[in-house]
Amino acid sequence: MMKLKKINEEVLMILDYSYSKMQAFTNGFMKSITSPATLFRDRKIQSLQPIALLRYPNVKEANALKEDWLKIGRDLKQVIENYESAISKK
Repeated sequence: MMKLKKINEEVLMILDYSYSKMQAFTNGFMKSITSPATLFRDRKIQSLQPIALLRYPNVKEANALKEDWLKIGRDLKQVIENYESAISKK
């Protein structure tokens, strides 16, 4: 069920009960941060693009942490090697 309110010949969505909690939060948040910009607007508001929710693979936390730390270790090793090569060139 949706309640609509008409303002300046435009129809603005107030509530949409078909939204999930996350969709409702995202929609309200986006409207609240754009409200100062729309205060003195001279054109119709464009509808927001849908936001894709991230789906994480079904991986155990221990394996995910292990993979993250391996990537961090490789990055740190690369930074150290780059720093050592830059120092040796001076």
